[in-house]
Amino acid sequence: MFDLNQFQGGVIDLVGGATTIVLALAGNFIRRQNLAAKLATAERIARIAVPAVEQMGRQNHWDGRQKLDNALAQCRAIAAQHGVNLDDPTWRSFIEREVEALNAFNLEIMGAGANAAPAAAPAPVVASAINVPVAQ
Repeated sequence: MFDLNQFQGGVIDLVGGATTIVLALAGNFIRRQNLAAKLATAERIARIAVPAVEQMGRQNHWDGRQKLDNALAQCRAIAAQHGVNLDDPTWRSFIEREVEALNAFNLEIMGAGANAAPAAAPAPVVASAINVPVAQ
């Protein structure tokens, strides 16, 4: 004979198990999205910090190690303000990628030499509040 109480208990167990699985999948999805957002923020931070540290390094005659140390410090300081906490190897990979991109850009600019087309005249500087050209 069919036992309704046993059937209800089975349905409740099934629904409880399905709910647990859905919540676990949702939590995993949210963690991955949060990690992706933090990594994107870290990439933007490195993109800003590397050229700044390169300029400071030129002014202060830093070697490569000093520039890396300063870039790590800059990245960590900015990231802390945004709740991003990454380990040093991860920061180094972001920094190295940005250094490579900066070096490639510099090589492209410096390698153009005499064969490059003449640069266009700079656009006039415009005062934002009144939209009137400002003398340069």
